[in-house]
Amino acid sequence: IIVSYVKVLDSMNSFKRHLTLRYLLPLKGLEIANTVFCQRFRDTYMDMRRKINHITRLQDVYKPYLFSKTIYDDQNTEKLRIAANDRGVESDVFYFDPKAFDWEDYLINIHIPGLVKYAFN
Repeated sequence: IIVSYVKVLDSMNSFKRHLTLRYLLPLKGLEIANTVFCQRFRDTYMDMRRKINHITRLQDVYKPYLFSKTIYDDQNTEKLRIAANDRGVESDVFYFDPKAFDWEDYLINIHIPGLVKYAFN
């Protein structure tokens, strides 16, 4: 496996600028060449445009999370679990332990397939 250089972007503007310079401008050039050469590059152009549209939709879906400074934690859930336990409520009633949750499995097998099925149609 060859791992290429990863460019880390720090804002949505830098992402849009990178997308424009690296992908949209060359795509526009390919569109012009395709027109000049009587649709000779039609399949390549359509494939590239489809991929760029897919990335743009992903960006729209994940925009609120991509460059957010939000910190996600489970402190309030833990406080609720402790308070319920202190009052004699069995923790099995809630059956929620975020530390025991298999987040990788959830993302790969549930979240991403759900996005593909429902958000990208």
